[in-house]
Amino acid sequence: MSGLGNHHAIIVAALRDCLARHNDSSFKKIFRMAEAYLKALQTADKFRDLQHASEEIFRVLDTAAKNREAARVAFYYGFGLRMLRQTEESIRIFETSLTYAPTEFTKDWYTEVYLNLALAYQSLGDNQAAVKAANETLARSEPSNSLHYHAKVIITECNVAGKGKEEIIKSLTELEVESRKKGLSGHTTVANNTALNLVDLVSETHLKLRLLDKVIDSTDDRYNQIRAAVKKSKLLSQTNNEAKLGATERRILTEAYSYLYSQRFGSLFDDCHKALWKLMTAENKKSVLLRMFRFSSFLWRIFGRHQREQEYLSQLRTLIPATSSEEGNFIAERNGFVYYTSRLKALGDES
Repeated sequence: MSGLGNHHAIIVAALRDCLARHNDSSFKKIFRMAEAYLKALQTADKFRDLQHASEEIFRVLDTAAKNREAARVAFYYGFGLRMLRQTEESIRIFETSLTYAPTEFTKDWYTEVYLNLALAYQSLGDNQAAVKAANETLARSEPSNSLHYHAKVIITECNVAGKGKEEIIKSLTELEVESRKKGLSGHTTVANNTALNLVDLVSETHLKLRLLDKVIDSTDDRYNQIRAAVKKSKLLSQTNNEAKLGATERRILTEAYSYLYSQRFGSLFDDCHKALWKLMTAENKKSVLLRMFRFSSFLWRIFGRHQREQEYLSQLRTLIPATSSEEGNFIAERNGFVYYTSRLKALGDES
């Protein structure tokens, strides 16, 4: 279930009422409120809530043949889908948005839709379609616009035929540095995305860490900070240097766990869980491990990922005996201990 509350229900009900009564004046006012609400969810990085909210509002508008308004909502719907890795569906919704949109929509609106379309195609490995959409972004945006820079990054990453690795790294590094010098929120996001892509291209560990630290030390880009902290933790773990993970990264990982859990991010949540679990295990924080298992297990069970649950249950069993005497050591985390022992019984793994 989504985390949508009364505000969403009120907006949807008001839209339905205006449409049923053919009250165009009230409809326009309510729609402006609905669009502001979706924008707020997007800005707050609540992508799961954004996807659920925009999908329902889109359905209401689409059924009523309000194509102009449906086009604007479809952008948010597609954005939420893309961020949740439902990429093919996001492309379909972005294309619907462009089909419904009237020609008088602003260049900025089209720029944003085409950029997200390019990112979706790129994630599917369709470089030709990604470059085509990125070029549409370039044609509609000013050179100083952060989306213009992002489109240039996509084109550089996709047009790799005949180019050496060092040439690609050099081009992306120049774009990353140039974007970061702008110092504005949109440009910072572009710089951070580019830096994270560069991490996968450079070979030297110290260069990877330098790029990740740039992202972690940036501001107003929580999602990419989380990605960077998770990548850094994974990198240090591979070289048995987890102790070098600083207080900032630990804080980001701890806060990210709750955020990613609430928004149901799949692979990124798994990576965050793994990184935090390894840290807590090394520090022998058993109460935290019980709490993490209780919440993560819930998601794994919902999505049928029983092997993943069994894997961490087995790890937990080697650390915490499932005995009544042991329960007394976890008074503050009794719910976690009870859940842990109940899962052992349910999976037939008690002794």
